[in-house]
Amino acid sequence: MKNDTKNLNGTDRESFALWVERIAQWISHGDVPRIPYAGFTHIGCENPPSPCVQFSYSHKSYIKYGLNIGDRHIERNPGDALFCNVHFGNTSDISLNDLQSWCLFLDVSDVPELAGIEKVPLVCTMPIADPDLLIEAFEKIGAITVESGLEISRGFIEGPLSYNPELLSNHNESKRLRLKAAILELLAIFLTEAGMPSTGAVVPVGAVRVAIEFMGRNYMRSSLRLPEIAAAAGCSSDHFGRIFGKQAGISPMQYLRHIRIERARLLIQHSAMRISEISAVVGFRDPLHFSRVFRSLSGMSPREFKKQVSEQTKVDDNASKQKEFYV
Repeated sequence: MKNDTKNLNGTDRESFALWVERIAQWISHGDVPRIPYAGFTHIGCENPPSPCVQFSYSHKSYIKYGLNIGDRHIERNPGDALFCNVHFGNTSDISLNDLQSWCLFLDVSDVPELAGIEKVPLVCTMPIADPDLLIEAFEKIGAITVESGLEISRGFIEGPLSYNPELLSNHNESKRLRLKAAILELLAIFLTEAGMPSTGAVVPVGAVRVAIEFMGRNYMRSSLRLPEIAAAAGCSSDHFGRIFGKQAGISPMQYLRHIRIERARLLIQHSAMRISEISAVVGFRDPLHFSRVFRSLSGMSPREFKKQVSEQTKVDDNASKQKEFYV
């Protein structure tokens, strides 16, 4: 793909890269932001003003159409990707059933790193050289939100896929980091497609995602170590450790411990296995070490957690019986 400004329609390439890098730095150093909508849609743009930014890709839109962002009007071509702020709203001159695209909206309200993004309409559209890679990144974000059982947040868009940490009842650290990595990967692809080098906030496409998935498949192996994880991600141990830590805020091995303890909690809740058996199944050689790590991440020992689960189950069973009686 040619590396020139004419490939971008609307906001110039440098401004586009500046804002996307700032968004990446904000996400990289903080928590996962609120996501009013993430998923596939077949409706046109009819979004009222809201403190969000939008990333989208109209892979299956086979017609050219106009897009209005505040007082700015641009032409969006079939197969274009889009980045814009939604502070001025956006509308398209296309019927609702003619547009099919992937969308991601990020709530950027009260973010010091993005001060000024609300002052003028920002919009960038660009052709995509590798649509499959971009679609995979959008799908990854959607899949993680569905897998997490996230509650729908009532933002300016009421999509089937949304994320609000304040409403989340069963969120956990590994899924939060996976969602964070997936968003950063999407930003990296946008920058790559625009012909812009990353300044470092965005991880090389796929590296952290591959490592997270690798750990998810191999956490039960007590012999799993950093060099093997880094090799799976295609990086040296030192380089990968720095990349992962910068993005996730914890080391790869700390992340691995989170996965193991989360799996252990699930087994305690939903199986009749003994604590010592669970310890071995999730990758700990020493049950005492497992107990110490469990306590440090859960605030209680495995046995205390098991007792809490048992007591809560009894309460739920009694409440269910009472409900059946009154019905």
